[in-house]
Amino acid sequence: MAVHGREAVALKRRLGAAVPEGVVTFVLTDVEGSSRLWELDAEAMRAAISLHDGLVERAVSAAWMWRFSGRRP
Repeated sequence: MAVHGREAVALKRRLGAAVPEGVVTFVLTDVEGSSRLWELDAEAMRAAISLHDGLVERAVSAAWMWRFSGRRP
């Protein structure tokens, strides 16, 4: 979805924050079976998720914004 011109100005006003103009890309990842893995070994999952997050962050390091979302104990 591209946000340009008046739409971008209206969105910036409504959110009260900087909003990128142009094309915005969302990167979503999923760790298959993560709920079960958290239950089996939470410490190992903390390390695995930390590695995962670092790899994804480096892959999109030129991004305007970086935000994590999801379940984490």
